[in-house]
Amino acid sequence: MKIKFFKLDEEEKQFLKEFKAGEWKRIENFEEEKKRFAKIAKYTLEQLKLGKHPSQQVS
Repeated sequence: MKIKFFKLDEEEKQFLKEFKAGEWKRIENFEEEKKRFAKIAKYTLEQLKLGKHPSQQVS
C-alpha cells in the first residue's frame, strides 16, 4: 500500500507539532459532540442540495 504525503502549510505544521507533543487533548464528551456535529453536517448538506442554505440566498 502506497502512502500519500501532502505538503503542510505553516499552520498545519504547527498543529502537527503541538499534537505530537501532547498539547491537544480529547474533550470529555467526545462521542456526544461527534454525533452532534455529524447531525449538523448532514443537515447542512441536505440544505445545500435543496438550495435552501443561507450561503445560497440572494440578497
